[in-house]
Amino acid sequence: MSRWTPCKRGDFIRKRRRLGFEGPFAGTRHQFMIWSLKWLAIPSNTEYSVPQLRMMVREVEALLLRGISSDEWNTLWVAFAGWTAAGRAAAALQNSVIELTAA
Repeated sequence: MSRWTPCKRGDFIRKRRRLGFEGPFAGTRHQFMIWSLKWLAIPSNTEYSVPQLRMMVREVEALLLRGISSDEWNTLWVAFAGWTAAGRAAAALQNSVIELTAA
């Protein structure tokens, strides 16, 4: 079993998207992401400590009604780690097109 490690904000957002969340959307103080008509705030710091990350993952677990192990959390990143800059740009473009068509 792997350990929990600090997480960059961008990685955290990508992992939430991988779990089915939409966003991030602009809020008054923080951005937030939506899953099934429920929203969860994204703190604005650039990197999350292990205790803060665990707290936010517990919020996600409560919405998904299942646990997320550290192994599962770490493998969510594997899908994105091999992307090239062109692949990331294409994914960002696809996400923005989806957001525009949904609005």
